[in-house]
Amino acid sequence: GPPPARPRPTPGPPPAGLIKAGAPRPLFADWLLGEVSSGRYEGLRWLDAGRTRFRVPWKHFARKDLGEADALIFKAWAVARGRWPPGGGRDQLACEAALRAGWKTNFRCALRSTQRFVMLQDNSGDPTDPHKVYALSSEPGCRGEEPHGRAAVGEPGAQARHGPFAGSCMGSGCNHSRHSW
Repeated sequence: GPPPARPRPTPGPPPAGLIKAGAPRPLFADWLLGEVSSGRYEGLRWLDAGRTRFRVPWKHFARKDLGEADALIFKAWAVARGRWPPGGGRDQLACEAALRAGWKTNFRCALRSTQRFVMLQDNSGDPTDPHKVYALSSEPGCRGEEPHGRAAVGEPGAQARHGPFAGSCMGSGCNHSRHSW
């Protein structure tokens, strides 16, 4: 008879930089949990053995000691969403520096729009170790802290703060002047 069929390995997700146009984009919560577990980002890590609480480095982008590494997790989300790179070229590094604050805004908006995380502590003002602590949400529908007030869907201001779609918050979707960077 014929030789036994070999099982085909199932391909995993492509590396973040190789996502093809038209490919499904990752869901933020699943993507972020994978990145927390990856150990690839300084300061992004689990805080408990049960993997229910994690910290995200959150350095203000106006600080003089800001380095490229301080924006890596925010840039990684832009790459995963297909928002970076813009097409290459000599000006890419200058362009990247200008876009970092926007990447951070989009990351923060995605954190707030998903219902899987609750912010426990905002230590972004800590001069030596600025970070935020999040926990996995135990209640479906829990949105965590809403420091600027909660707006229900359809209520004036809801779309302005969170964009028309969960996690979409690109550009003018958020009121940038009201957030701490």
